[in-house]
Amino acid sequence: MAFETVDEYIASFPAEVREVLDEVRRTIHAAVPDAGEKISYQMPTRP
Repeated sequence: MAFETVDEYIASFPAEVREVLDEVRRTIHAAVPDAGEKISYQMPTRP
């Protein structure tokens, strides 16, 4: 499956994993608010 967005990537996991990934994502955004997101090699990364 090819993911276009980080949201699509996170949505592909079971609910309990999505909760953890969402928390990690919020933590990163809080620490580095200007960090971008993209999908590379079918996983999230920073541009």
